[in-house]
Parts: sequence; structure tokens; C-alpha cells
Amino acid sequence: MGLRDSLNNHPVATTVVALLLLVGSAIGFMLMQDQGRRSAVFRDKVFFVDLKTGQQFIARYDRVAPIRSYSDAPDEASGVRAYVFGCGSCNDDAFVAYVERFTAEGRTIQTRLNARGREMPSQTERLALMDTLDTEVEVALWEPNVVGSNIQWHVRSSEPGQRVVNSPRDRCRDQPAMVCSPGAMAR
Repeated sequence: MGLRDSLNNHPVATTVVALLLLVGSAIGFMLMQDQGRRSAVFRDKVFFVDLKTGQQFIARYDRVAPIRSYSDAPDEASGVRAYVFGCGSCNDDAFVAYVERFTAEGRTIQTRLNARGREMPSQTERLALMDTLDTEVEVALWEPNVVGSNIQWHVRSSEPGQRVVNSPRDRCRDQPAMVCSPGAMAR
């Protein structure tokens, strides 16, 4: 007895199975659409940490740290870029490995590099700016209990700075250190 004969001999069961498949497909489609919208909200966002409170927050990727955070007075900026990693995946065990800020000169250079349209630097100027920027970015291991002026900053391109940047690999040991974005964490 073939499949067609079996379907013809059991019309109620065939209808129930068809309806279940249809409802399941509709639910799957809606879940995929919702996931796409949620990811789009975080597409151009990255993590930051308030150095005064240790609280994480999300801001646009093109913000040049330090930036003003929720706890800051109008003339303060204690928000620094936070690099969040997960060992193998971006799940509940994700952690802030290190934080990053720009020197005053670095802020000027990065703002120039972020320019669009007529303000955008030429390719030659971009390369020169990026070369200079290398020594104007500082990184520090993130320790939630150490905030404010007690954080030990290193130039990112220095040997201690490179140890900071490579620290997630050491922490994850047997699994790959995965960079986590707010979009990946929202899933």
C-alpha cells in the first residue's frame, strides 16, 4: 500500500497532520521574523562599562570612549568600551574580558576616522591616522571590583596591552574565545 492510498484511506488523520505542519511552519516563520527584528536593534551597538559603577550598557559602535554614561555629570565621561567574550558561545557565561579607552589625541583621530561624506579622510590620510592611533588607545583587564582611577591602563600596541587583548584566550583555554555582541546576547 502506497503513501497516496494511505492518505486517501485516513482523511481525518491526513487533515490533522497537514494542519499541524501548517501551524508549525507559521510559528517557525514568526519566530525567525522576531529574531531578525531583535538582532537589527543591536546591529550597530557594542558594550560599554561605567567605570564609576561597574554597570554595563549598550551604545553605538562609533562612539569614541570614554563616553558619558548614566551616572555621569554633564562634564564627565566614565563609559569605556567593554569587550565581552564567551568560551565557545555567547551564553550566560559571557564575561567582560577587558575595557578600552582613547587618549585625548586618540579621540580626535578616531572621530576623524569615523567621518563620512565630504569629511571622510583620503585613503592615504586614513593610513597615517591609523598608524598614529596605534599608540593612542589604552586597554585594561576588567575586574568588577576595581573601578575608577585604580584601573591599570596599558597602550594597546605595547606588550602588556597585547597580553590584555589576548587574555580571553587564556581564560577560555580549551574552547575558542568568542567575541559577543549585544545582538548575539539577545538571542
